[in-house]
Formats: sequence, structure tokens, C-alpha cells
Amino acid sequence: MARNDDELRDMFAPVPGPLSPDPEFEAMERAFQLEARRRIQRWVVGSIAIFTLLFVWSHADRLYRHTRRAYYSWQALSSDSPLAGVDLARVHGELLTNWVVARNDDPIEAEAAKETMLEALDSSPPLTQLFETLHELSAPDEGLWERHDLLLDTIEAWNNILRRSEAPWWLDSNVMVGQGQTQFYVKTYHVQGTMVLKVGQQRVVTRLLARADSLNVLEFAMGHASPERDHASVLLHRIEDHATDVVWPALASTVTEDDSSLRSYVRREIKTALSPAQWQALSSTSEARKVLKDIVMRVDQRRKCGARLVLRIKTLDGFAMETIRWLRGVAARESQFECPAISLREVHELDKASRVLRRASGVREAIDTMLVWLARGVAIHEARHIADQRQSRGLERKMDCEHCPESFGVRTRAELSAWVAELSWVPSPFATLLHACSLPKRTTSG
Repeated sequence: MARNDDELRDMFAPVPGPLSPDPEFEAMERAFQLEARRRIQRWVVGSIAIFTLLFVWSHADRLYRHTRRAYYSWQALSSDSPLAGVDLARVHGELLTNWVVARNDDPIEAEAAKETMLEALDSSPPLTQLFETLHELSAPDEGLWERHDLLLDTIEAWNNILRRSEAPWWLDSNVMVGQGQTQFYVKTYHVQGTMVLKVGQQRVVTRLLARADSLNVLEFAMGHASPERDHASVLLHRIEDHATDVVWPALASTVTEDDSSLRSYVRREIKTALSPAQWQALSSTSEARKVLKDIVMRVDQRRKCGARLVLRIKTLDGFAMETIRWLRGVAARESQFECPAISLREVHELDKASRVLRRASGVREAIDTMLVWLARGVAIHEARHIADQRQSRGLERKMDCEHCPESFGVRTRAELSAWVAELSWVPSPFATLLHACSLPKRTTSG
């Protein structure tokens, strides 16, 4: 039946009086909204927790090391004069060397060396505690390699104390894995000076170091630039070795060489860098130094066939008369051997060359000038490494190199960058090339 308009208006007319909300419905709505907010909160908290766990898991070792280093730094800062009364030259020269040798060879001697060191450090509680930690961690047992990072952090804490006290000393350490034995060693350096090099917009602190210990741990490079440290190091003793063993003998001219040879260009650069008197001192003795170097190399090669002689040139004057007499005896005894360590003819040549060097004057001054001249290139090389490491997160990823083959790894690109910088900025590019060519292959490739 059809409804009239009045009935329809009555059906859809507003309900008179105020509306009363349904308490049950509102309670359900609030509960729903609360649960939704809780779900979002749980999701956010869970995501943060998972991210935090993943970050801690992937960086656990680094976080632990930073925490440990912070603790060591706090210990160092808590002492007003951490180095008061300590003979730093004796500690970083004689005593640390004796302790390292004993620690790896003889437990009884190691304890004696430890006590001697503790006596020398008695006035410095921070260094005493660090050395006791060092002695405990460096025990030559099967777990030594696993304590590698702990040992390095202890040495770093020692260096922090030296740096904050403005003491001109620096330590470098490592764990060396050899045939059947793992050994911990510490090299010590006397800081001869500090300079700041500008690489682009970056400033790189560069230290000039001279080796202070007497360990038989050799260094192939003439500088350091570790991702673990934000400064470069120039090793003056290694540059002097290079100057005396490579550059000085290279000044000797040969009949077969022409003016386009590398050594000819190096001679011109050296002559420009030295005074006339210094050039005369080195050029007139270069042939004698080359004779010594060549014979020492031949003696070293004969160790492959069973010879046991080890010959080293320790002074600019060559070999002393007592050493020459002893070598004559060795040559006479081994003259009938299939592989003699040295021949009488070679001893005679060593004697003749050493006499030339002993009579020469001005050699020391000339070598010192050449050392400073060569050190500039090494400083540029190592500073470039530090600047690159800052931009490439140490050695964690490859540096950008537009024209490098994809096969060039992280280290190869880093070395290429440093060598190009050195060649570009030094006034002696041919001496730099001689340096690169004289290095062992493993120090120049990646």
C-alpha cells in the first residue's frame, strides 16, 4: 500500500532528544585502536632491536676494541705524569728488545727480563700495568694468534700515553707466524720530527722515525700508512739503507751505459741535489761501495748451496781490518769446498774497496743530505695513502679509478695512487723510479 508524504517524513525525521552512545561499542572501538597502536609499537621496537642486533653482530669486534681502547685512554688520562722518572731511551731501546727476545725463546730469561722492565717502569703505574698485560698476553702458546688484537690494543694504549705526554717515541707490533712457531714482537722508534702535509683539502700528520730497537725484524718499505692509524710514518733508517745500498752504488758509471739509462738520469738528479763537494765525495767512492754490495749479494746467494756465512755492511767505511783478516781465514778453510762461502779474491776486493772508503772524507754529510732529499718522496707517498684511506674507509673497498682494469684489487689501486702522487710532486722522478724498481715484488703489487 502506498505511503503518503507525511508518513515518509515521520519515518526519516530526527529522533527527538539527545542521543546516548553505546558503551559496549565504544569500549570495543578503543580496544581495537589500542591494539593497533601496540602492533605498530611492537613492529617498530622489533625492527630497531633486529637492526641493533645485526649491527652489533657485524661490528662486535670493532665495538669491543673501541671500548677497550677507551678504557686504556681513561687510565692514561687519570695519571698526571704517567712517564715521570722513566728512562725512555733505555726502556724503548735495550729493555724492550731484551724482553721480546727472551719472551719468545726462554721462559726463565723472560721472567728476568720482565722484572728488569718493571723496575725501570716503577715510577709509571700506567706503563707498569700495560707492560704486565703485554707480558701475560704475549705468552708463546697456541692461543697467541687469537690474542693478536688484544696485544695490538695494548701497544696502541702505550702509544697514546707517549703521545699525550709529548714523548718522542713510538711502538709498532705484530704477531709473526713462522714454521712451527708463532712469535710476538715490538719494534720501537725514536720520533725525529713531525710535519703536516696537505693532500688536496686534507691535512696529514707525518712522523719522521728512526729505529731504536735491535731486533732482526727487517722492514722492506721506507714508510708506514696503516688504516688503523690516522698519521703517516717515514722511516729514516730505511731511507738511509736505500741511499747507501741502492742510490750510492748506482752513481758508479759503467762502460756499457748510455745517457738514456735510468741510472744516468738518477746521477743527474743527485748531482743537482748535492753540493759540488758532496757530489765529489759520493761519486768518487760509488764504485767501491758497489763492489761491497755485489760481493755481499753473492755471499747471500751461496747460502742456497749450503754456505753459512752472513755478511752485512754496517758502516759507511766498509769492513774493518779485523773482519778482513777473519774473512781471509774463512776463505782459506773453504777454498776446496764445492760451494765456498767466500773466495780469497773476493776478500781481497773487499779489503781494497774498504780502504778507499776509509780514506774518503765528506761521505757522511753527503749521505745525510741525500737522505733528506729522498725522504720528501716517501712522505708524499705515505701521506697520499692516508688521504685515500680516509675516503675509502681504510682498505675495506676499492678506490675509484676510471682507467684501472677491474682486476686491480684494493691494494694495487692504493699503491698506484701513492706512486703516481710521488712521481708527480717530487723534483726527482727518476730516483723514485729507481726506488720502485729496487723494492721486493710483494711490496709494490696488490
